[in-house]
Amino acid sequence: MAQNLFVADAHGDTRQVGPGSSSSAPTVAVVIPTHQRPALLAESLASVLSQSVAPAEIVVATDVGDDTETADLVSRVAPTARIVRSVGRGASASRNAGYRATSSAIVAFLDDDDRWGREHLEIAVGDLTASGVDAAVVAARQFDDSGFGPVRRMPSGLLASDVIVVNPGVTGSNLVIRRDALDALGGFDEALWVSNDKDLFFRFLERGFSYASVDRVVVDRRRSPGGRLTTSTPARVDGLRAYMAKHHSRLTRRQRRLLRAQIARVSARSAPGPVSATWRRAAALVLAGGPTGLRILRNESPPSPRDVSGGPVG
Repeated sequence: MAQNLFVADAHGDTRQVGPGSSSSAPTVAVVIPTHQRPALLAESLASVLSQSVAPAEIVVATDVGDDTETADLVSRVAPTARIVRSVGRGASASRNAGYRATSSAIVAFLDDDDRWGREHLEIAVGDLTASGVDAAVVAARQFDDSGFGPVRRMPSGLLASDVIVVNPGVTGSNLVIRRDALDALGGFDEALWVSNDKDLFFRFLERGFSYASVDRVVVDRRRSPGGRLTTSTPARVDGLRAYMAKHHSRLTRRQRRLLRAQIARVSARSAPGPVSATWRRAAALVLAGGPTGLRILRNESPPSPRDVSGGPVG
């Protein structure tokens, strides 16, 4: 694979790798948002430091004002990395603070509880630069102490209307994006506590930016019981409502029903006490009007882009 990027040596100086030499070759920055999880962060940093093609910049962004534990860890594990502190709270604020503290033309994001395979940057940046697109989205698999779980691959050729309801596969760990596209979008929406990666990708497609789907599985996403806002909690319910309110005018009636079905499912699972399967079925049929909503409420496989954008539903 032809490579077209700069990398950093142990002293932080950059040099170009791959065939040929071009002054227009882009530099790459890695941004890791974190929140008081040094043990997990150490594993994420190790996966960055082991990359076959090293980034020019590594920035760890924390939303904790006096995060000495994280600072000590970074100084020991990755002394060339920098720490920035975000003014706001949450992953969006940390991601924005992190990438804005860098100067590289390409930004790769990694959550502090996830990790990359050794060739992640080599493959993702190589595909991005070779195809001339604005972002690359890499296939990701789940893992925990018991082993690896399902793999999720980003479909190619999606439109904004295909992704407004259900995230097709963009996470905080498998997105590699050009800085000028991030700047044009204003970065991540710091008002959204959840669905911020979906929101960014929706706006990305709405603005006419292009992406490449990378089929190689070089991203591992940790299944963290209770450790993500993607679990069913009242905070996630509020976040989904905020996302729906933001995009209400862009949603079709069908898409609104599907989002309400998502909110109903999370509300049911976050409420105290048992929730019957009968209630879930009835709520899904009322809110979503059919089998697509039932799958959402049951938390089964997400609907296809045709389901979400209004095409025939089987």
